[in-house]
Amino acid sequence: MKKYQAAIIINREIANKIFEMKLQFKILPALLPGQFVNLSVPGFFLRRPISICEQDPDQNTITLVYKVVGKGTKKLTTLDPDLQVDLLMPLGNGFQIKKMQEKNPKQIVIAGGG
Repeated sequence: MKKYQAAIIINREIANKIFEMKLQFKILPALLPGQFVNLSVPGFFLRRPISICEQDPDQNTITLVYKVVGKGTKKLTTLDPDLQVDLLMPLGNGFQIKKMQEKNPKQIVIAGGG
């Protein structure tokens, strides 16, 4: 786990109370499926844990999808593009899909969290 700064490039509502936030890093750290970030929310003491939905190493971006459930996530909806946010990441025990597919190539893997 390490502290990072990233710029918001997208923060938009994609469904009722569901938002997509895309963050761009100077250098994106290595990430595994199943990992998450702890995102600092301006004006709040506690960070918000949010799963990483997608990563694009070529663009140095990650996408977070979050639901508005309280004051902290409501505040996240007001953050504008180009704002720098503070994250602790990568967190959680990720997994490697290739290793799982090598053991049983016909096995279907579904990962969920929350």
